[in-house]
Amino acid sequence: MSTQFATVLTDQHTAVYIVAFLTTGIFTCIYWLLVPRPLPGIPYAVSSRGFLGDIPDLVKYQAETGKFFGFMRCRCLQLQSPIVQIFPKPWQLPWIVVCDAEETVNILGRRASEFDRPDFIIDALSVVAPNSQLVLKTGSEWRRHRRLAAETMSPWFLDKVFRAHIQSTFADLIKLWTEKARLAEGCPFDITKDIFETVLDAVWAAAFGTSSDVILSKANQLAMLDRLKTLPDNADHPAVFPTKSLPESFEAFLHVMDSLEIFFKVPVMARVVHKVAATIVPSLRRSFSKIKAVVDARLAQAFAKMQQDRSESNIACAADVLVQQEIHLSRKQNRTFDPKMEEIKGELLAFMFGSLETTSATICWALKFLTSNQAAQLRLKNVLEATFAPNGSVSQLPTAEEVLARRVPYLDAVVEEVLRCSGTIQALSRQAVTDTQILGHFIPKGAQIYFPTTGPGYQQPAFDTQLKKHSLTDRETSSTFHNWSSSDIQQFKPERWLESDSNGQSSFNQQAGFQPAFGSGVRRCFGLKLARNMIKTVLVYIILNFELKPTPAALSSFEGVDKSIYQAKQAFVRLSR
Repeated sequence: MSTQFATVLTDQHTAVYIVAFLTTGIFTCIYWLLVPRPLPGIPYAVSSRGFLGDIPDLVKYQAETGKFFGFMRCRCLQLQSPIVQIFPKPWQLPWIVVCDAEETVNILGRRASEFDRPDFIIDALSVVAPNSQLVLKTGSEWRRHRRLAAETMSPWFLDKVFRAHIQSTFADLIKLWTEKARLAEGCPFDITKDIFETVLDAVWAAAFGTSSDVILSKANQLAMLDRLKTLPDNADHPAVFPTKSLPESFEAFLHVMDSLEIFFKVPVMARVVHKVAATIVPSLRRSFSKIKAVVDARLAQAFAKMQQDRSESNIACAADVLVQQEIHLSRKQNRTFDPKMEEIKGELLAFMFGSLETTSATICWALKFLTSNQAAQLRLKNVLEATFAPNGSVSQLPTAEEVLARRVPYLDAVVEEVLRCSGTIQALSRQAVTDTQILGHFIPKGAQIYFPTTGPGYQQPAFDTQLKKHSLTDRETSSTFHNWSSSDIQQFKPERWLESDSNGQSSFNQQAGFQPAFGSGVRRCFGLKLARNMIKTVLVYIILNFELKPTPAALSSFEGVDKSIYQAKQAFVRLSR
């Protein structure tokens, strides 16, 4: 009896040992399958080897700074390497971060067959701009979308349609700020909402053909006041003005744009979470539904109008252009035109999303840089007055056509330097479509590559990379690439974009160095002409009409925060006429 009991007990112990061994083995296998696997030879932080990779460090960094893409630049500086790998997403290949301007130019502009739009950026935009070129890999479908939207960035559309909306809304901004400067009595005031709403008003009018006159109505409201009810006792404290609610459609659009923060703050399954939020969160669901209803209604009007007359004289906005172009393409390709085509809706939303936040944020940064660099502001003012007000009086604003037709090298240089210094787009990105190499390191197919647009090579001295580590195409063009001088790379210096001829005449040289704001290559920013036009026009209008006096240090921080783009945390002006 005792022998049988001992045998049973031994069998039970053996079974326990087997189960324990198998369980340990299974969990060990799962652990090694899930733990981040660095690519050989590319530096990474020791803390990245944990089960969650860089997620703990990234979450902490975001909580402390409000930034996402800045983490990449910091990792390169921490490891003192122009190429590093980070692990922000579990169970995926590491992201490759390249802090080398020359290699960035090479990959974006010359190696399109090896790299394409990354999955992460497609996921980020898929909820707010579905069925648009923004969420497509390069290929036949993307080219079809590009052809459909091409006319919205054509010289004809920008000159004959969009320019009028720019001129009208920015003139309204001058009226609004004239009233604010009067009522503020020398106190600074926040301009963030004014700039965003002005650009939104212009873009909305260009997209749908009707302006809401949001900025003009605000100016008229303030014009009725003799003084503010409460004005700060201290002239360094900001003035606060009465608010006026935006149209429901504007509020809905801005709410949809802000929902992108959901995507960037969720470390796992961000696209799913963003989509679910847009579906079940009542306020967000209403905003998406409102925008859809506005787009559907305007495209239906455009279709009815284009059926009667498709001539250019009948085109008043981007919706008309897209419908006209799709009717033309459908007839050319012998297919039936579908007035409810999701592609048209997608491209109209892309036109609006792509035009609004980047341009608005860049204008805010421009005014901050000119406020803190009084010498550059004075030179720009003198140049603009000599160009547009030779008699010494700005009795009437120049038309947008006059602004964009004149060659003003220093204005171009200021715009380019703002784009270089602001970092509105904190990182460019690509994804390897084949096994390849970057700076001598093996990069597997599917790896996502990010190129920080601030830090080493842009606003800090470049890393010392050996030429032999660059790719063949990069070596072939290295003699034409110019790194910025490390002695003044951190300064706001528009003169770096100017060159003088033998007669001492200055000219603008856009090839003086690499400015990454609009990207490069076949996937370069589609709306760069539109953005430049708006930035140049608003700067001319503001600088001709106001002096941007220094603002107090407490309101002059150059810290920013990542939303869908990089925005200034503080954007204040102190205006004098």
